[in-house]
Amino acid sequence: MMNIYKIFNGISVAFLIKGLSGVLTFLMFLVIARTLSIEEFGVFGVGFSIAIFTGVVSGHGLDTLILRLWPEHNAKKNKFLARSAAKWATKKTFITSLLVSFLILLLFIIAGYFNIFTNYYNINFGISVACLSLMLALSEIISATLRVQNRLILALLPKDILWRLFIILILLTTNYLNIKINASQIIFLSALILLTLSSIQIFFSNLKNIFIEKSYATNKDKLSWSKLSETMWLTTVVFASTIHADMLLISFFISPETIASYFAALKIASVLALPLTAVNQLSGPMISEHFYSNEKTILQEKLKSYLNFCMLIIIPLIIFIMIYGRELLYLFNPEYSDAYYVLLCLTFGYFFHCITGPASIFLQMSGKSSLALKTSITTQGATLVIFPLAASFFGIIGIAIIRALEIILRKLIQTYFVKKIFGIHTSLALFFSGRI
Repeated sequence: MMNIYKIFNGISVAFLIKGLSGVLTFLMFLVIARTLSIEEFGVFGVGFSIAIFTGVVSGHGLDTLILRLWPEHNAKKNKFLARSAAKWATKKTFITSLLVSFLILLLFIIAGYFNIFTNYYNINFGISVACLSLMLALSEIISATLRVQNRLILALLPKDILWRLFIILILLTTNYLNIKINASQIIFLSALILLTLSSIQIFFSNLKNIFIEKSYATNKDKLSWSKLSETMWLTTVVFASTIHADMLLISFFISPETIASYFAALKIASVLALPLTAVNQLSGPMISEHFYSNEKTILQEKLKSYLNFCMLIIIPLIIFIMIYGRELLYLFNPEYSDAYYVLLCLTFGYFFHCITGPASIFLQMSGKSSLALKTSITTQGATLVIFPLAASFFGIIGIAIIRALEIILRKLIQTYFVKKIFGIHTSLALFFSGRI
């Protein structure tokens, strides 16, 4: 019988970090909102979303691939190939992210020359976004490689805790000293801090040895890994496009002031994703390990334990947001309290996201990446088409409703296929299945 205490202990470490990260994220955006004008906070939201999205594009799905390859090769007693895969993935991420960052910079240079964007989205804005995009991509592959080695604290603490904490402390200091700072400067500052912390992660881990040691990967291995990463990459890109497309698209239809209130509501609601995010820190390598070892019963039991953990956290959170949502928005700015119903729509979507469990990552870890991709393309592709219409006719409440419905539909389809193909529940239905 599996050690349940060990499972919850592992989740608790991840959730403690992710939980504190959620608190610090809330405080970070709160301090940023209080530092900037309403218009500048909206601009920051657009820039931050662009950086995260392009960081995902730069990552090429390699952080997800490592979560599968490392346990798989270790299970096959080939630890040297696992280390070679990590080296190859990091090198490819670095090259790709440099290229994407250059393209971002080039876009804003051209846009500035032809005066395409407003003065808010100038060349300084482009430089800041390009730098943050680069560092976000690199930090993800570093974190993934450390996570599969069960070095959760070193993998998560720098970016999830220290990065946010340092941004908060620096901004509080600038506010105290009455130093004026704009959205572009805050984004650039975020990139510099992340660069420092990522360097520390490499220095205090075995990653520096992995990067310099001989590679045992053949060209055939690399070609195979590239093909595997393609569907994972497209899945994450499509997923990220919907997560951040609302912020990007509404910037063309809605004023920065309105964008700011939506961004505040979005950051509050996204706290509900934290329990599943904590579970995903463990479930990717765990699913790969037990799936390829044909340990289906243990896998299902662990998923049930993970979902128990999610439910324990998610229910109090959603009640708190429903009761004190207006007050939370007011903390960002008194004018944002009108976005309460936007917050409720987003909250419901994230709640459903959490209670359906790690269905998408299950498909990716079990060799069904193309199915996860097709699901995402279908639901999220339709959403991208609808977003501009929703923004034009219904404003940010329309965007919030469409986003919540997309999450629900996509997660329902993915959990259905996991059950149909593998006979395993990842969602709340697990408790009514009678299997365990």
